Amino acid sequence: MTSPTGPGIGDDGDSSSGWWVTAEDHWFALVALQLPLRRRLLVSIGRESVSLDHLHEELGMGKEALRFHIDVLKKAHLVEEGQGGLTLTPVGLAYLEKMERFGS
Repeated sequence: MTSPTGPGIGDDGDSSSGWWVTAEDHWFALVALQLPLRRRLLVSIGRESVSLDHLHEELGMGKEALRFHIDVLKKAHLVEEGQGGLTLTPVGLAYLEKMERFGS
């Protein structure tokens, strides 16, 4: 993955790296994070990989509802899911840093 300085297409033109491709992608991420619960999910995932079960226990929400909100964050390129669990994308990490700096 390339290391662009901000959201957009990577230096190599690869749009699959989790960075925003269009203004609509950026808008969708902002809309997704309007809900305080989704901002809390970003904080809970943080800088380490976590499982859906961990989030279920920590937040005390049903797995179906939790899965819905995680899917929204994935569609917004803020979270990705792999064998190790859920992790923040570079965009998700950037939002987390801003939330920590300016408050959520």
